[in-house]
Amino acid sequence: MTSTNDATRLADLGIVGLGVMGENLALNVTDHGFRVAVWDRTEAKVARLIQRMDGRRNWIGTKTLEEFVQSLAKPQRVALELGRQRRKCTLGAPPLEPFQR
Repeated sequence: MTSTNDATRLADLGIVGLGVMGENLALNVTDHGFRVAVWDRTEAKVARLIQRMDGRRNWIGTKTLEEFVQSLAKPQRVALELGRQRRKCTLGAPPLEPFQR
Protein backbone atom coordinates (compact mmCIF):
# COMPACT_ATOMS: atom_id res chain seq x y z
CA MET A 1 0.00 0.00 0.00
CA THR A 2 3.04 2.27 0.08
CA SER A 3 3.00 5.35 -2.12
CA THR A 4 6.39 6.96 -2.39
CA ASN A 5 9.15 8.34 -4.53
CA ASP A 6 11.81 6.53 -2.47
CA ALA A 7 10.50 3.25 -1.03
CA THR A 8 13.46 2.79 1.33
CA ARG A 9 13.16 6.13 3.14
CA LEU A 10 11.47 6.02 6.56
CA ALA A 11 8.77 8.45 7.67
CA ASP A 12 9.52 11.56 9.72
CA LEU A 13 6.10 11.39 11.40
CA GLY A 14 3.38 8.79 11.84
CA ILE A 15 -0.31 9.63 12.04
CA VAL A 16 -2.82 7.22 13.53
CA GLY A 17 -6.41 8.04 12.62
CA LEU A 18 -7.48 9.40 9.26
CA GLY A 19 -10.64 11.25 10.13
CA VAL A 20 -10.98 14.91 9.20
CA MET A 21 -8.20 16.11 11.52
CA GLY A 22 -5.78 13.24 10.88
CA GLU A 23 -6.07 13.48 7.12
CA ASN A 24 -5.67 17.27 7.11
CA LEU A 25 -2.68 17.06 9.45
CA ALA A 26 -1.06 14.55 7.11
CA LEU A 27 -1.70 16.82 4.12
CA ASN A 28 -0.25 19.83 5.93
CA VAL A 29 2.88 18.00 7.11
CA THR A 30 3.62 16.60 3.64
CA ASP A 31 3.07 20.05 2.11
CA HIS A 32 5.99 21.18 4.28
CA GLY A 33 8.34 18.51 2.91
CA PHE A 34 8.10 15.81 5.56
CA ARG A 35 7.45 12.14 4.86
CA VAL A 36 4.41 10.72 6.68
CA ALA A 37 3.30 7.19 7.55
CA VAL A 38 -0.44 6.77 8.06
CA TRP A 39 -2.55 4.05 9.64
CA ASP A 40 -6.22 3.75 10.47
CA ARG A 41 -8.12 0.78 11.84
CA THR A 42 -10.31 1.09 8.74
CA GLU A 43 -7.90 -0.01 6.00
CA ALA A 44 -10.15 1.50 3.32
CA LYS A 45 -9.43 5.02 4.68
CA VAL A 46 -5.70 4.51 4.18
CA ALA A 47 -6.22 3.10 0.67
CA ARG A 48 -8.57 5.94 -0.27
CA LEU A 49 -6.13 8.62 0.91
CA ILE A 50 -3.18 7.04 -0.92
CA GLN A 51 -5.23 6.61 -4.09
CA ARG A 52 -6.54 10.18 -3.88
CA MET A 53 -3.01 11.55 -3.61
CA ASP A 54 -1.95 9.42 -6.62
CA GLY A 55 1.78 9.58 -5.88
CA ARG A 56 1.85 13.36 -5.52
CA ARG A 57 2.82 13.24 -1.88
CA ASN A 58 5.41 11.60 0.31
CA TRP A 59 3.30 8.89 1.99
CA ILE A 60 3.69 5.48 3.50
CA GLY A 61 0.30 3.83 3.83
CA THR A 62 0.32 0.90 6.26
CA LYS A 63 -2.06 -2.01 6.81
CA THR A 64 -0.97 -3.05 10.32
CA LEU A 65 0.35 -1.33 13.43
CA GLU A 66 3.54 -3.38 13.15
CA GLU A 67 4.10 -2.13 9.60
CA PHE A 68 3.31 1.40 10.78
CA VAL A 69 5.89 1.30 13.58
CA GLN A 70 8.55 -0.19 11.30
CA SER A 71 8.01 2.60 8.76
CA LEU A 72 9.04 5.34 11.24
CA ALA A 73 12.52 6.83 11.50
CA LYS A 74 14.03 6.98 14.97
CA PRO A 75 13.22 8.74 17.20
CA GLN A 76 9.70 7.69 16.36
CA ARG A 77 7.16 10.53 16.35
CA VAL A 78 3.47 9.68 16.28
CA ALA A 79 0.36 11.86 16.32
CA LEU A 80 -2.80 10.13 17.50
CA GLU A 81 -5.88 11.67 15.91
CA LEU A 82 -8.62 9.62 17.52
CA GLY A 83 -12.26 10.40 18.16
CA ARG A 84 -13.59 10.43 21.72
CA GLN A 85 -14.91 6.85 21.63
CA ARG A 86 -11.76 5.46 20.05
CA ARG A 87 -9.52 7.05 22.70
CA LYS A 88 -10.84 4.56 25.22
CA CYS A 89 -9.10 1.66 23.48
CA THR A 90 -5.93 3.39 22.26
CA LEU A 91 -3.31 0.75 21.53
CA GLY A 92 -3.89 -1.14 24.78
CA ALA A 93 -3.34 1.93 26.96
CA PRO A 94 -5.59 2.70 29.91
CA PRO A 95 -8.71 4.67 28.95
CA LEU A 96 -8.35 8.42 28.75
CA GLU A 97 -11.01 10.47 30.45
CA PRO A 98 -12.42 13.44 28.54
CA PHE A 99 -11.25 16.82 29.80
CA GLN A 100 -13.70 18.23 32.33
CA ARG A 101 -13.98 21.96 33.03
